[in-house]
Amino acid sequence: MYPALMKRFLQRDFEQIRRSLYALFFQLPWRPEMIRRTGDWSVAASGMRRSGKRNAFTDEDIEKYKEAWSKPGVMTAIFNWYRAAVWYRRQITNDMHVRVLP
Repeated sequence: MYPALMKRFLQRDFEQIRRSLYALFFQLPWRPEMIRRTGDWSVAASGMRRSGKRNAFTDEDIEKYKEAWSKPGVMTAIFNWYRAAVWYRRQITNDMHVRVLP
């Protein structure tokens, strides 16, 4: 979701606020990374399954995610996106361009 649009939803939509509370937890320095990797990534996998439509992620999909998450620094990079979104939100604009590599 674009940052400006997300900001509008967070200002008036209680359900969106409730569903976005996890981002506050991600602000902690190391605990999210530790908790996400417990139990063979079961917490992270459960979060993925709950975040999408029913059956959006196959068991094979989840295994590929676990493989990617296991690489050094990957989970910290994921959480750092959320951390930066909170701390640097004034610098984020809708004029962002993302280059997608094949």
